[in-house]
Amino acid sequence: MIAIITENNVWDKVLRDLIAPVEQEYPNTDIKVQCISDTLSVTVAGVSAPLTFSMPIKGVDLLAQLESLLKRKETIFETDAFIFDKNVRKIIYKDKNQEIPLTEKEVDLLDFLIKNQEAPVSKAQLLKTVWGYNDIVETHTLESHIYALRQKTNGLLVINSTDLGYRLSFTAPATT
Repeated sequence: MIAIITENNVWDKVLRDLIAPVEQEYPNTDIKVQCISDTLSVTVAGVSAPLTFSMPIKGVDLLAQLESLLKRKETIFETDAFIFDKNVRKIIYKDKNQEIPLTEKEVDLLDFLIKNQEAPVSKAQLLKTVWGYNDIVETHTLESHIYALRQKTNGLLVINSTDLGYRLSFTAPATT
């Protein structure tokens, strides 16, 4: 949904027409466009930093920046307790304002499990997708990475193993 706040109806119509194709491409994303005086601000739900422009701005430039912001949103996963930012390879705890660096494989493992939350993922599938291994390789790489992620997140991330495979879940942060 797009919310547009302007000081006059002319800008409201222009901005709505300009951003309409973006809304069609990202229908479940909340976008707020605010045009006050000579400043245009665009905020996308789930992305912390808004875009801010001095007017006038070319429509093509606005759309390019907005598209970039929306693509960035796709690399971020957020829960009540933390933010997982794939681009900077970190987990950021919200309450502690603490950043936990992740290895490339930890990022790939988390990203794959987040994208496949609806069903358990087999060990063979994880080894093939994240590491490029074939089915006949015997290794404890996956278990080692899962152990490291559990340690780094102090139990906020729970990667459960069942007969069907691995599944990512989240626990509430411990209150002290």
